[in-house]
Amino acid sequence: MHEPVQTLPSHPESPLLPQQAEFWRELYALILHNDPMCEYPPELVVPHRVDIGFDPDHDHPRPDILWIRPADLKRLQVAHSTFVADLHKSSPPLVYQPGSKGVVLTAGKNQLPVLVIGLRMLRRTDCDLPVE
Repeated sequence: MHEPVQTLPSHPESPLLPQQAEFWRELYALILHNDPMCEYPPELVVPHRVDIGFDPDHDHPRPDILWIRPADLKRLQVAHSTFVADLHKSSPPLVYQPGSKGVVLTAGKNQLPVLVIGLRMLRRTDCDLPVE
């Protein structure tokens, strides 16, 4: 006689999932429509001291750690302006449930460990807000 196989409960599908998918499709289309078509990727320039710290009493210039060819810089500026104008004309509607609460986190590949630590810290303080 075989023991019944236990399965983990599946996560309930959000009723907002179709609208969220549509939001990202529309935003992606806007991004593609405003591709600057740069010829070269930015080149990383590492100055001697990148971290200048934060001092609210002094306005320190931030280091520019990317070098972009002038023609590509112009393409980026035009693409950004038209992207912002397109957003003002027809931005995809934000998808959320009014009155709901939750935490939204973002992280790139290198920041994932920090995100996971932050999430664990939230949970250890008995925070049970949904996280997206």
